Amino acid sequence: MIFSILSITLISGCIGQVITTKPETTTITLNEPPDIDISQIERDVFDLVNAERVSHGLKPLIWNDEIVKIARLHSEDMAELNYFAHVNLDGLNVDDRLKKEQIYYWDTVAENIFLQHTVESYTYDEFGNLVNVVYKNQTFLTKETVDGWLNSIGHKENMLKPEFNEAGVGIAEDLNGTKMYITLDFIIRVDCGYKGGPCCEKPGYLPSCYVPHECVSGICE
Repeated sequence: MIFSILSITLISGCIGQVITTKPETTTITLNEPPDIDISQIERDVFDLVNAERVSHGLKPLIWNDEIVKIARLHSEDMAELNYFAHVNLDGLNVDDRLKKEQIYYWDTVAENIFLQHTVESYTYDEFGNLVNVVYKNQTFLTKETVDGWLNSIGHKENMLKPEFNEAGVGIAEDLNGTKMYITLDFIIRVDCGYKGGPCCEKPGYLPSCYVPHECVSGICE
């Protein structure tokens, strides 16, 4: 008897979506999950998003290690505490999480999240003992994530927003290794006006900063 499991939940605001597809798979014996390079999947997801942007005539996003850190921390938090949402259990959204880490050089931010089930199927013998597990391969995990976002209006809009110029992908697995939490954070990078950064200079205007900060001796405070 074979139980096939393929359940993907996508959230954008209040939107949930379930997609069922047939993945390429790798069959292995029980208790021998395939080696998955999480950092490589992060890069592959990022590259696939950029390929989609380029195909629409947009500039590719720039990889930002500080944004990657924010994304990873959120994925790790979701995996450890078993929830799936843009707002964490402390009530912090991506804006708050950036500010908490003293990252201010942005004026717009957005976030895509994805809950990925890494197991395709379980096989049991006639006595009900689990004898085999089939896992999705790494290539499929990457493509399924990006395809899922493309099939969700809000996620796709974030991916193809021309103004976004930097981003980071962070991934974490749950303790059982059967679920993968993927976070992609986008920002519009600014060169001035942010807290701790230089004041913005414009001919005919006084040096300025993004509200509520004020320009003091050339620095936004």
